[in-house]
Amino acid sequence: MAWGSPNKCAWNDKFRMPDVGQLRAGLNKPLQGVFDDARHALRELEGVEESVSWQGVPWRWTLVFAMAETPAERALGYLVPDPQRVQVCIPLTQEQIEKIPMKRLKKSIRDGVVYARSVAGVWWPTWDVPGRGALDEVLELVVRKHKLVLSAGETVPA
Repeated sequence: MAWGSPNKCAWNDKFRMPDVGQLRAGLNKPLQGVFDDARHALRELEGVEESVSWQGVPWRWTLVFAMAETPAERALGYLVPDPQRVQVCIPLTQEQIEKIPMKRLKKSIRDGVVYARSVAGVWWPTWDVPGRGALDEVLELVVRKHKLVLSAGETVPA
């Protein structure tokens, strides 16, 4: 199904749920590879399932990665296929932040967590990932959070 104009791409249309292929097609060409790499890495984590969900403005249609055994409102992370940039958000509770060895992470990741918005005790660090290097830095945090969730049976509000 085609969307009529670039201004009305699949990512923007609240009233028609797109599939992942349509979201990918709406990305600038250089970002499609980063999107594919991020999606693949998140899907490969044990027990993680992918879904497409309307997240409102500014995220619109977003890929939500949640642990299969947890309720649908719990998320490990989000992949935002904004046509101009790909973003990854990894929500963290204070307890998770305290358990993650932050000094071992890259400065950009630490700063992202430190300066993230907090809502009801959950921090929402979000990074633009324009290339594989930036994606690898974010994925290191995702892997650490995933291990915490698996070991403690912890979940993070969506």
